[in-house]
Parts: sequence; C-alpha cells; structure tokens
Amino acid sequence: MRDMWLLSALFIALTMYFTVTYGYFPGLKLSVNGLINGRVDGKIYWDYGNGFNAYDSIDVRFSAGQPVKNGEKLGAVTVEPIGLKNFHSHGYGVWLIVDKEDIEKKHFIIEGEHKWGQWQRYKKNHTGRQLKLYPDAKIVFFDQDRLFAFNLFHTVFSGIAKVSSENGRVAYYDGYGQNRYDETERYYFGQKTEGQITSIIDRYRLKFEKYLPLPRQKIKRIKIVLVPERSIREIKPAQLLTVKIKKNFIGDSDRPVFIKQIIVNGRYIDWNDGRLSVSSPVQSVQPFTPRWVQQSNENPNAAEIPTVVRLSEKKGKRFLTPNDVITFRDRIYSFEVVLDGGVKRTDILEISLDNKRVALFRKNDARKNEVAYLGKSAVLASSIEFREILLKDSEGKKYTYPVSNGTAGDIVLDAKDLRQVKQKRFHGGLLFVQILTAGVITLLLYWVSRLEFWTQSTQGNWFTKLFVRDKRWFFWFVFLAGLGINLAFLAAEWPGSMTPDSLYINREAKWLQFTNHHPYIYSVFALGLYNIFDAPLMVIIVQMVSFQLLSGLFFYTLYSEGLSLLILLPALVLPFFSLPVNLFNITFWKDIPYSTLVLFWAFFLSYLLYKKLYCSERITLNTRNAVFLAVLFFLLCSLRFNGIVYLPLIPCILFYFCHHCKKGIVTFAVVSTLLLVIYYLVLPNFVIYHKPAQNNFAKNTLEKKTSKLSSILKNSGNYYIEDYLAERTRVFTASLGTSPVASTWYTDTHFPPQAWLSVREMRSDMVYNPQSGYLAENFKKLFRKTAQYSGLFSGRFLFWNSSFALVGLCLVFFLYRWVPVSAFYSGFFLYQAFFMFFVVWPRWRYLYFIYLGGVFLLPIVFFEISKMKKRKQTACAREK
Repeated sequence: MRDMWLLSALFIALTMYFTVTYGYFPGLKLSVNGLINGRVDGKIYWDYGNGFNAYDSIDVRFSAGQPVKNGEKLGAVTVEPIGLKNFHSHGYGVWLIVDKEDIEKKHFIIEGEHKWGQWQRYKKNHTGRQLKLYPDAKIVFFDQDRLFAFNLFHTVFSGIAKVSSENGRVAYYDGYGQNRYDETERYYFGQKTEGQITSIIDRYRLKFEKYLPLPRQKIKRIKIVLVPERSIREIKPAQLLTVKIKKNFIGDSDRPVFIKQIIVNGRYIDWNDGRLSVSSPVQSVQPFTPRWVQQSNENPNAAEIPTVVRLSEKKGKRFLTPNDVITFRDRIYSFEVVLDGGVKRTDILEISLDNKRVALFRKNDARKNEVAYLGKSAVLASSIEFREILLKDSEGKKYTYPVSNGTAGDIVLDAKDLRQVKQKRFHGGLLFVQILTAGVITLLLYWVSRLEFWTQSTQGNWFTKLFVRDKRWFFWFVFLAGLGINLAFLAAEWPGSMTPDSLYINREAKWLQFTNHHPYIYSVFALGLYNIFDAPLMVIIVQMVSFQLLSGLFFYTLYSEGLSLLILLPALVLPFFSLPVNLFNITFWKDIPYSTLVLFWAFFLSYLLYKKLYCSERITLNTRNAVFLAVLFFLLCSLRFNGIVYLPLIPCILFYFCHHCKKGIVTFAVVSTLLLVIYYLVLPNFVIYHKPAQNNFAKNTLEKKTSKLSSILKNSGNYYIEDYLAERTRVFTASLGTSPVASTWYTDTHFPPQAWLSVREMRSDMVYNPQSGYLAENFKKLFRKTAQYSGLFSGRFLFWNSSFALVGLCLVFFLYRWVPVSAFYSGFFLYQAFFMFFVVWPRWRYLYFIYLGGVFLLPIVFFEISKMKKRKQTACAREK
C-alpha cells in the first residue's frame, strides 16, 4: 500500500510538472500598417531567451501590392548575366522561367550558351520552362510595354542579372537564393509601387500574406530590422586587370605560388587567350631562387635578388614568381584568381583595376578568399514609414502597438509588450501525452525497483553489491565507457545531429499535427521527452543511454556466464570505437532506437535458446516482465514500417520458449494486441493530421517497389524475373555501403538550410556548436577519411560497409548444427533483411540493423564455442 501511495504521488507530481513547464504554442501572426515607396526588404527576429540571432529570424519583404506602370514604352528588353555574383553564390549564370505563351509565340531570341530545364507551374494558372543563361549569353524579349514582368528562379548557383530596354532603362537583380520547392519570384521592370503596406512576403516561400506566421514557440521579444532595397543604377566595367605577387612576399617554404585558373566575368580564361599576357617590368642578370628551391652554397643570398622569371610550368601547372605581371584587357565586371589546386589565396596577391589597387573581399577563412569587382554603383534606398505593428493570436484576437518613429532605427517589441499576448493554449492531445509520459516513467521506475538486481543490492553493503559483487563492476565499466565515448562524439557535434527527417519530427511534435509519413509514434515519443527537457538533445541522450545499457547488459551476461576477459575486452573495440555506431547514437533518427530494439530482441530470444540448450533451464515470464516485453514488442513493430515483419515471428518464438508460463504469455498477448489495435486502428482517427499524400507514404512506396514484380506475374512488358532480381540485388548491395551510391551519415546542423526557418524552423540552440574544438577538428578529419570511397582497403568500403556483417551473419547461420544459438541470433537479422531486399532503396541507415548485428556477432560465437568445449569436457569426465 505504501508503494502505491508513493507511485501515485510521483505520477501526480510528474504530470503537474509537465503541464506547468511545457505547453502548446499555436503561434502568433504579425502584420504592419504604414506607407511605402518601392520594395523594402527586412528581417524579423524573435527571441526565445537566447537573444536575437541570425538563425531565429526570417527574411521578409514589405510590399504595397500591385505594381503601377511608370514611364514610356520599353521596346525590346534584354535579360543577361554579366558575370557578377554575391559571396554566397556558387555560380554566375541566371535562371529564368520563360512563360509557355512566349515560347509558343516565339516572343524572344536567345544568344550565347544556354540550357533549357524542366516545365513548372507558377502563379497557380501559369506554366513556364526553366532557362539557364550562362555568362555572355542573353535573351531579348520583343516589343514590351511600359511594364515588363519576368520570373527569376532563384538557386544557389545564380548570379546577378542585368535587365535593359531600348529606351535606356537599366536595372540589376540578384538571382541567388535557396530554393527547395521550385518557387519563382516575379519581378517588374519599369514599375513604381507606392501606397499602403498590404502584405509581408516570406522571401523564401514567396507567399504574399497580410499576416506573417511566426514560429510555434513561446516568443519573449520581436525585432523588425529594415534593409532598404539596394538597386544598382550603373556598373562601369574596368578595362585593365593586373595581378602580381606582393612585394613583401617571397613564397611558401615548401612550394611556389601555383595559378590554376583566372576567371573573368564568370568565364574561365585560357592561358592562350589573346587578352591575357604575362610580362616582367624589372630586368636583372642574377637568377632568382625562391625559398622553395634549395639555395646554392656558392650564393646563399641568391633568394634576395629579383630577376626575370616568366610564368613557368611545373607538372602541368603555371606558377607565378615575384616581378611577373599577369595582364588582362577587356570589359571586366568580376574576376577570381584560383591558386594552389583550387584554393583561392588572394591574400598574397596585389591586384589592380585600371591601375588602381583593389581592396580584397574576404571570406571568414583568410586563406580562401574570393575577389569580386562590382564596379562603380549608386545605391537607391526606398522609403517606408511604419505606423503600427499588429499581432494576432490563434483565436483571432488582435494586439496593436503604435510606432512613434517608423522611418528610422529598429522596431522592438519587448517582454513587457508581449506580456499581454496569450501565447500558450490548452490542447487535449498534449495533456494526454503528458499523462502518458508521467505514467510510463512511473511504471518504469516501479519495474526497476522490483528487479532482483536492485532488491538484493539494498541488503547489507549496498554499494558493493550494486557496483562490485557478482562481476557487476564489468557492467558499469562497459556502460560508462561506452557512454563516455558517445559523449565525446556528442561534444564534437553538439547538440547532436539532425537531418530533414529529424526536423520534420520536431515540427510535428511542436505543432501537434502528426502525420504517418514517418510513424507517428516517434513524434509522440519525442513530444513526451520534450516535456522533460525541451530540446532534441533529450531524445539523443535517451538513445545513447538505452543503447549503452543494452550493450552493458549483453557483455555483463557473457562475462557472468563464464566468457573470459581475454575474449571480451578485444570484442569491446567494435561497439566502443565503431564510427557508425557512435555517430548514429548522437543522431535524431527513428532508425537508431528501432535498431536498438532489434538488437534487444535478438539478444533476449537467443538467451532463451541458450538457457534451454546449454543449461536445461526455462525462463519464468511473470506478469511484470510480460508487460515490459509487450511494450518493447509494440515499439519494435511501430517505430519503423518494416518492423511489422516481426509481428508473427516474435510471439511464436516467445510462446515456444515460455509456454509453461501461461499467465505471462496471456498477459504479453493481451497487452501487445491492445497496444497495436489502439495504435493502428483507434488513434489514427483522432491523432493523424489528414494529409493523404504524407499519410500514405509507406503504402505508396511499397506499391511502387512491388509494381515491377506484379508486372512479371501478369506477364506484361519485356521485363523478366532476372531483370527484377538484378535490379534489387544492385540496390540492396548499394544500400549495404559497398559503393558511394548510398548516403551514410549527414547532418543539417552545420549549415541549416533556409527551408527550416520560420514555419519549418531550426532554432539557434539546435545549430552546430561544438563544445570541444579539438574533438570537433579531429572528428572532421576522421569522418572525411572514412566516409569517402577510396578503394577496397580504406575509406567507406572498410568502415561503412554492412556487407561484412551480412556475410558473417549468413556464414554463422549456415553453421547452425555446430553453433545453434549464434545461428539463431544471425537468423533474426537475416529474417528482416530478406524482406528489405524487395523494398529498400540506397540509404545506409535502412540496413543499419545488419551492421549492428554484426558488431556483436563474434562475442556470441566465441561464447557458444566456449560453452560447447566445457560441455564436452564435462561429458568426458563423466565417462571416465
């Protein structure tokens, strides 16, 4: 009775803690009233308590609505890339969307190198085709009126486009952008927009909205920063470019200054180009010996004597020496000098345009610079006047904040302003998850407190019995050592690794809108852990601890059953130092807890077989353990769609080993059936957010993967069984990691894509922030060496290849007559691998469970061999 009171009190306390500290925030919406002349860009920041920063923000554009025609008729309008780009862009070309009507009626001509792309829809009822214009190319649209509308398809490989007309009007537009959803942005050349602010445009999603949705989090402060439109009115190209080594630079100690490429206006300039020449204005009779050449004993000061050394070649590369001058004559908008086999090291060069030295534009890394000449430009700033800021909560209530000085400075709504805004709302689904989480934690603590391991340890010297006696020190050694190594990787990749799938799960947990694109149980699992600590880091910690607990119990069991430390300690190398195991344990992916569950059931069922064959014992399945196993069985069948293949297998095996425990078997069957029915049949009607395309993802994928098999059965088309098996073998083998086809491990926390801002947001506290620079740098080197394919004896073929584990599992499986327990263990993984052969596509993590099974295979084999030897020795002793 006392225990029941304590458990009830704990359950109530946890529930109250969760409801008070964690809440549902449906999000606010922001709008502004005021006047505007032209387009004005800005950034909206929100503060969760960590201050304003670049990640917790969104780029926006304030607009007065429809453009107003201005000026005279334009005539022919030309759109062309001029070879300029901003520092973030990776290319100089420009992508347009040319309207289908213009293509059909041939309203344009194209000159120079270009490439047509895909057809796509834009503005709901319009269709166009992607067109890439390379530098020096252009497209001319005939006979345009006073307003010319065109569509830029923003990409990370786009540069600046120049738009000019017959009447002399010129404007420049930046084509750079991070576009993932094929959105286009429509521009109006020759426009004049002014009047009341009618919309805020999310510059990434390009959605015109009166109210801009803010993230679904508790926001403490909001700041609006205005970035007036910067319109380049005039660009005057240079006519003369000179490049030479700085006077105070002699050279590196071990190599010359190699010049690989010179890029002008986005085009590579060949060394034989007539516009490019090399000369040396200083003459000298003494030979020049730079530092990278061994100095002569006869003339130790030779390196200080300049001389004429033409641009020379060494192993097919050009290298520049002091006094050499590279000259290029032409229209020069931009240029790059690429040195040292691809590294842009402009810090050692002296560069002039029209005999005027150019200041270098530097990136963060001083050794990898890029020089871009933008010419002389005039900046025109549009005007805007904010009169009031409006916030609207989820129930439609509006909050108005007048702006006293809306034409200058930043606008900040502080905590005092937002105190009156009701952001937190009651949500029945969240309360259900909070009660469920409190109940699971309470029952788990009750189950742990009732373990024989714990109850015996409380008698006498509890420390000795818990941590030392009965070889338990080995469990704590394996657990703590493995967890420590995981934490070292976590410190290098703090606060853990996240991918688009991870952020999708995070969004579902925050929005409380669950789909079945990924099994929604994982989103509910993450939401429950967020109530304990509101960050994906909590999920990663639970993954690490769960895996290391299982690993510790596995090796402790082998040790306590008599396996020598001489075998166990070397066997710890793989789970301790395997790069995939450590990286996956710190990644927010459903594949990790799923693979851990597969490993648990393989261990547990193999242990039952071991007890039956080698000890002639039967494990007793009491009610408490039956409930625990039923929950783990339910999670195995639901965390990944492919886990459903174990639905008929595990109950049959468990019944075979534990049929003598009728009460335990019935409890397991009832609880697991109840959980599966509720999850698959009852809850979806109340929990699943109705988006058919996402909810039917697994079904559609399965139908797609099996469609070719059905075509063989129906004898339709020239596609036969050997074609199907050849294709599936190729894909399955690639998924094992034998080639660079399958992606292994990756993370979006290093450079979060803009796609996750605003609605699909990656918070600043989720972004890569290593806690140890030493560990981070060494981890990067290690991952680069092991993740790249570099043949059969190094790189990913050696370190990220699950085929070794697959071959080992198959080999042991076929030795079932000699090592039946090890064969049973292997068969548990091969059973799932058989089904995955027909549906998998190249993602290494989909077959991670095979790799994980191989990591623990050898200790089981050696353990069984040692038991067989002991049994033979015992049998011989009895005969004597």
